[in-house]
Amino acid sequence: MHFPIRIMIIAAAGFAASAACAADVPTFDVTPTCRPISGDRSMAINTDRCLRSEREAREQLTREWANFSAADRAQCTQTASMGGLPSYVELITCLEVLEHVYSWDRAFANLAELLAPGGQALVTCPHVYPLHEEPYDFWRPTPYAFQRAAEAADLSCTRIIKAGDLWDVIGTLLGGAQALPVDRSLRSRLTTRAVRRGCDKLVTALARGSLRRRTSLTGNTYLSAVVVLQKAS
Repeated sequence: MHFPIRIMIIAAAGFAASAACAADVPTFDVTPTCRPISGDRSMAINTDRCLRSEREAREQLTREWANFSAADRAQCTQTASMGGLPSYVELITCLEVLEHVYSWDRAFANLAELLAPGGQALVTCPHVYPLHEEPYDFWRPTPYAFQRAAEAADLSCTRIIKAGDLWDVIGTLLGGAQALPVDRSLRSRLTTRAVRRGCDKLVTALARGSLRRRTSLTGNTYLSAVVVLQKAS
């Protein structure tokens, strides 16, 4: 069992916007871009889906080509002769995936190769969350981990959001918790029953939002990171 990087590539007219004074839309050979990298199963790419996304992105660029300025079209045309792996894709989403990828250096290099110049990747990753998809659950990264990994791949972190407050963290942890008596004594069983009822009431109140409306719970803990990565133009 393995967990390849499941990257959802979205065809984006934004590439065209940073795009291109030629009579025709430039033609890129995107086949190398959509090949698996070095035979690494953890870095597997769905070649058919990748090629389909590239084709859809080019079709969208073709429809809107005449709307761009001559300078933009010229810039896009020049991109065809640049080094690296060519792509029509400007936006990649990689949501709740990177915690399952052990080789972050290769994952970020993959993102950088797939993006067109000036393209962006939207990435999310949990910071506090129970173990899941074991044994392929490796990381709970901080914002500093994202910054280091991005810099190593010549990407920049244009925005990092710490999503989810302490109420969200508590609700997530309690939702996966199970209260059990430590022994069969009456006191332990009664205490456990009270704890279960208290947890159930707290989770219900959190789901309804009643606690958050009345009390702000702050701290340096958050639920998930939302990160925007960008490749240089």
